[in-house]
Amino acid sequence: VAHLFKHSDMVPNGARRFFGTPGSVKKAKTKETSANITQNKLSFNEESGLLWPVTGKVLLKYSMTNTVFFKTLAQYKCNPGIMIAAKEGTEVKAASDCKVTKISKDDEHGTLITTDIGDNYSVTYGQVDHLKVKKGDVVEEGKIIATVAKPTKYFTKEGANLYMQVTEGKNTVDPLFLLR
Repeated sequence: VAHLFKHSDMVPNGARRFFGTPGSVKKAKTKETSANITQNKLSFNEESGLLWPVTGKVLLKYSMTNTVFFKTLAQYKCNPGIMIAAKEGTEVKAASDCKVTKISKDDEHGTLITTDIGDNYSVTYGQVDHLKVKKGDVVEEGKIIATVAKPTKYFTKEGANLYMQVTEGKNTVDPLFLLR
């Protein structure tokens, strides 16, 4: 990447000017991004936010202070994440540059992929299958990590969906505040 830039291309804030083709810029950015996340320099900026991992309507919103009605369970309860409607088989994208820290399974959300996105933030994706990643993998934002699975028995009336939970330290955060 360094050979693409001259000292005179530097601007005061440390950014670089580039006078090449758009494809060249994308290649340079991809190489820099890969190098940064490979060296475990994950950094999450709340203002930059997260990419929507799937496109769809939010079926169940985040709520840790008020209860949300879960149709299949026919009950109200808190929800530490959001559920985004998506057809079974829809590709799930990494919402940010990340490192896969855990792959687990539970009755409620099926298979879960937990990722570290830097600065004490993590993102967990649930109700997924056909995983494209494994624990320890470093993934760039927008890369396919899995597909949406058939809903677990806890969400049959809600239909197929992606469960998304964001945590900062040990506290959950409303993903809708961070999605762009």
